[in-house]
Amino acid sequence: MHYFSPSGMARYREFLSDLETNLKNLMSQSSNAYETGGNGWHDNASFEHLLEDIHFANSRFAQARSLLVIARILPYPANPERAMYGARVQFLFDGENREVEIVGHGEEDYSAGRVLYLSPLAQALIPHAPGDVYTKEVGDKVREIEIIAVGPLRSLMSEDK
Repeated sequence: MHYFSPSGMARYREFLSDLETNLKNLMSQSSNAYETGGNGWHDNASFEHLLEDIHFANSRFAQARSLLVIARILPYPANPERAMYGARVQFLFDGENREVEIVGHGEEDYSAGRVLYLSPLAQALIPHAPGDVYTKEVGDKVREIEIIAVGPLRSLMSEDK
């Protein structure tokens, strides 16, 4: 099962639309590349390169679309008490103070501290609660983790205002 928030699903559908548009654009170039690139399909580097691009774009689109087969829209909780999908978690990671938001597909942005619930870091935090101190292997290293606080996502907090 793959979890999406309602807004995450909307973003993911936009992403799929962009992939599909790219694939269609590449496919529309195939007859021109076939005709202008030399001896039909044989010894036609531009046509062969385009076919590789089409194959890659088609594979990427198919893989991305396959997530929808087992997708479930799950709203984020208003007041999570543990590290979980839809929670903002403040924690010590080997003594370093950190904070992440654990989000669904289509909303992850690692540079902004929004990690996918399936990521190794999120999995190391789930289902722990404030006050929990434990060790967990993350990235081939055993890390000491202490959960400081858990709360709603910042986006949910701003919607309440």
